[in-house]
Amino acid sequence: MSRFRRQLLFLCDAFLFAVAVAGYKFITVLLPYTEVGAKGSFPKNVLLLYGCTVIAQLLCKTYDSLWRYAESREYLMLIASAFCGFTVYETIARLSGVGVISFVLLAAIAGAERIFAVMEAEPETDEGKTVIVRVEKNGDTLTETSRRTGFWAWKKPDGTLVELRGDVRFDHVTFSYDGKRDVLKNVSMTFPKTGMTAIVGESGCGKSTVVNMLFGAFRPKGGAVTVGGKELESLSRESYYAHLAVVSYNTYIFNETVRANFMLANKAVTDEEIYGALEKVNLADFIRENGGLDKVITEDAANISGGQKQRLALAVNLVAHKDIYVFDEATSNIDIESEAIIMANIKALSREKAVIVISHRLANVTPADLIYYMESGELKESGTHRELMERNSGYAKLYTTQKNLEEGYAEVGV
Repeated sequence: MSRFRRQLLFLCDAFLFAVAVAGYKFITVLLPYTEVGAKGSFPKNVLLLYGCTVIAQLLCKTYDSLWRYAESREYLMLIASAFCGFTVYETIARLSGVGVISFVLLAAIAGAERIFAVMEAEPETDEGKTVIVRVEKNGDTLTETSRRTGFWAWKKPDGTLVELRGDVRFDHVTFSYDGKRDVLKNVSMTFPKTGMTAIVGESGCGKSTVVNMLFGAFRPKGGAVTVGGKELESLSRESYYAHLAVVSYNTYIFNETVRANFMLANKAVTDEEIYGALEKVNLADFIRENGGLDKVITEDAANISGGQKQRLALAVNLVAHKDIYVFDEATSNIDIESEAIIMANIKALSREKAVIVISHRLANVTPADLIYYMESGELKESGTHRELMERNSGYAKLYTTQKNLEEGYAEVGV
């Protein structure tokens, strides 16, 4: 690049920054939010910005104009240049007593980078055309219904109903977040239509990744996640989610009345059904004595305890009448009474529904019909609590360690 052209491009950049500062100057004179709008500082700001632009371009060795940046889409270099320039400007401004504007501009530039990344990302589309519906059975005849019958069917695009007989399965699933390190390695699991299935293991073993894949948040690198023999990707997300409920350790309770929270889960729910669900989680008396169903739950459920919040979340999901319930660390950091109530309800629910429990505390899953024990993204063991204890392997050792710790805490009154 010729010297003349280089100088011309520097002047172009200086002109752009001068226009930006002039606009900012005009606004801050009208609305003096910062000291930059102070009288007599405008020429100094222009010179500083121009000098910082030149320094930034020399440091980055770009020797190009902002117009060329925009055309070449070299966003990272633009951001690096701007960051260097405004960092120098900030330093000079503070030393010279000139007010600061760079923080706001840097925030805008950083935001622009994220916007560009989102714009360039491939959009995720729901291409599923097969939906899951509830049906009534009369011999071999299937009829779609909104009632809870315990029977599901595939509804094909042409309206044909095919009874869903299978379970939710992981078939040799491998997954990686970054394409390099596998966080799930050849994992095979089956989640029956009824019964309590638990996934346990130490932190980082892959439990949460399994849950996210059950939701369809990620696609397997290898293998498949299937529902009734059909790959999850082929299903309509809307119909699949209509059968799925999730209760986690941070389940959100809306800043609404108790009744309104229940109606978000089931528009047709009656007061009798709400109190029936509250009775199951031992909250009915508390609600009756504190404003009834018109009691307003404040932001972040600050006016009830953590245990009451989790029990309320469970009660709300009970009236939703879903077919698959996922409890992801639903009893973390709550009182012993609430934990016992929630686990008793989970076990009762599993007699009619598919219940999947994710827990770091193995004592909670001893009643499970099937337990999957994971280590470092691999499925190491599976069976009932009794079977796994008899093997005296990873699960048994972790259970014993946790039990000894809890007994030790109890002895010292923790």
